[in-house]
Formats: sequence, C-alpha cells, structure tokens
Amino acid sequence: RRSPILTQNANGPCPLLALVNALTLSAPESPKTVLVDTLSSREQISLGLLLDAVFEELARRTEISSKALPDVGELYTFLITLHTGMNVNPRFVAAQNAPQGQPGSFDETREMRLYSAFEMPLFHGWVPLPNSSAYEAFDRSAKTFDDALNIETAQAELEHKLGTDGLSAQEQQMFEDIIFIKEFLTSYPTQLTDHGLKLITDFLKPGQIAILFRNDHFSTLYKHPRSGTLMNLVTDAGYSSHDEIVWESLVDVSGAAGSFFSGDFRPVGNTSSGTQNENEWQTVPTRNHRSSHGGVADSSQSQPPAEPRGHGSEQEDADLALALQLQEEEEDQQRRAQAERRRQEDELSRQFLERESASSGRSPTSEQRPPVPPRRSNMDQLVRHEIQGKETL
Repeated sequence: RRSPILTQNANGPCPLLALVNALTLSAPESPKTVLVDTLSSREQISLGLLLDAVFEELARRTEISSKALPDVGELYTFLITLHTGMNVNPRFVAAQNAPQGQPGSFDETREMRLYSAFEMPLFHGWVPLPNSSAYEAFDRSAKTFDDALNIETAQAELEHKLGTDGLSAQEQQMFEDIIFIKEFLTSYPTQLTDHGLKLITDFLKPGQIAILFRNDHFSTLYKHPRSGTLMNLVTDAGYSSHDEIVWESLVDVSGAAGSFFSGDFRPVGNTSSGTQNENEWQTVPTRNHRSSHGGVADSSQSQPPAEPRGHGSEQEDADLALALQLQEEEEDQQRRAQAERRRQEDELSRQFLERESASSGRSPTSEQRPPVPPRRSNMDQLVRHEIQGKETL
C-alpha cells in the first residue's frame, strides 16, 4: 500500500511531525482518511491545513472509540505549539499505579494530557535496571529528569559541608545518590539504555506504530511484523536529498549497529532485484520524479529486514553517514551566514534612516517608522519552510 509522510527541512524536536506520521501510518488502507488524502494530494502543506486534517483524524478515531474530545480551543492551541516542541519530563522510576514491564513514561502534565487524546503510545527508554544502584538512587531522590537536575545543584553544597561540618545520615545518602545519578546520566547520553530498549521491544506488538522520545527528539517508531526489529522513520533534514533512506533500525543504545532501509525494508545500497510482494512497503517517485520516503506495510505479509550486511555494505553506510553529516554542517554554516548578513543589512538600514532623520532636522524617534514587512509574505510560506510533505510509495 501507499502512504504519505511528512519530512522536515530544518532539524528540530517537532513532536507534531512524529504525531502526524504515526497517525498516517496507522490509518486504515481503505477507505482513505482525510489526513492521508490531504497529505497525498500535495508536496507542501500549511500548518493550518495540516491541523484541520489532524482534527478530522482525531474526530474519526474518537467516534470509533466513543471517547470524549478535549476542549477544541485548548487542543488547537496545543497542536500549534507542537510545531516547535513540547516540554516533557521523563520518569526514571514508574509511577506507583503504572503497570509493570512498560517502557519509560513521563510526568503527568497538561501537555501529556492533551497529547494522549490521540491514543498514540508515547514513551522513552531512558530507564535504569530495576534493583540497580542507579534505580534505587532515582527511587529515593529523583524520580524524574527535573528532579535529577534539581538535586545536582545541591552537590557543591554537600561537598563543602562534607569537608567542614560533616554530613548527616540523610545528607550522606543524598550525596551518594547524586553520584549514582550523575554516573547514569553520563553513561547513557543518547537517553536510551539496554534495559529500556528491551522494554520497548517487548512492549510493542508486531506491526504497531508508536512515538519514541530519545536524544531530545520525537520520532515515529514501527515494529516490523515478521522480524520484530524496531524501525525509526527517517525524517531529519540531513537526509532530505537521500530519498532512498526511509527507515533506520534501532538495535542498540548508541545507534552504531543500526542500518538504513528503503520503504520496502531493503538495505540501502542493495542492488539485488527480486520479485516484490504486492503488499510490501515501497518507495515511489513523487511528482517531481524524485523517489520519496515511503511506506505503510501490510502487517502480515511485508518482507522482514534483510540479514546484516557484509563489511563492504557497512563501510558504505559509514561513508554515507559521514557525507550526510558534512552536508548538514555545511548547510548549517550557510544558514548562519545568511542570518548574519540579514542582521548587518538591518543594522545598515537603521543607521541610514537615523542619518536621514538627523539631516532633515527630525529626531530619529520623533515619528513612527512603518514596520519592515517580513521576508516571507504569509503564514503558509513560513510553514512550508518548516514542514514539507512528501508522498511516499
């Protein structure tokens, strides 16, 4: 089957992007939903049109589940803010009433309550092994990430007191907890642990779609129905010129063992041809004749990811990753240079107007200067630079 996805041309946290792709990839193949139809019929989409389609999808899902909708105005405002990010507070220790064996959750906030209206699993894997020293330290002193940041500020004070008056039993315990907590955070900078990865793998059902929070980023996650491999949907700006890259396997904490795959789960760079299952995920050309990110799979018949490749293919992946990184760094330098040029142009314009005002005998502030029009003419154009729709398959 075919499915559209959203990609971005500027890297960012964008939980809205992950949510839209999760809703699209989990939508039924037939009949085509409003959200799928809206994304399939265009290459770019405005934020307003996208949110309208998301609301239609939410209404469809709540009608099926008979669940009450939250306040529409509050939800719409929340979705607009999702375009730039969402504040989440990961829990290192599950809440008391949480079921056992689930991936990492988040502190309950207004944002999490509104996000849960879509009933799309959202979790993280940044959790310590139960009964470990780190787990016990988090359980006593810092159950959430915000708690961990707060107690770290007390370390200097405790160290000073340790060298002078000495610490009480409670302070000594907190001091030891801080050491274990800092060691844990330093040991897992990707915000994913081996235990957390196992929890996610065991929790997701074959063919299920979810949203993963990792590296301060929200991504759409898929569990392949036959191999059980976790697959991250690739939407980062650094891969925008490599339409053959659709998925990246999530098989280890660091990502070093991950591989790139096309829409039909074939390793990128594999040129072997074969008979393709009619229900596989595919990558097809878009209207501008470039292949695009793709695919929704038949959960029972899609082809599993290929076996690990040889050294040559691994080297190709490493070379490709390095090339993409260098390209992204170059583009980032160009963006900063353009921003600096705009700043200098604005400063020169301001100085020129001040000189003109002084020569005509007017104070620079004696008359209100008309606002400079934005470089882009409307909201739709602004949004198109942030969210770009690509038809897949």
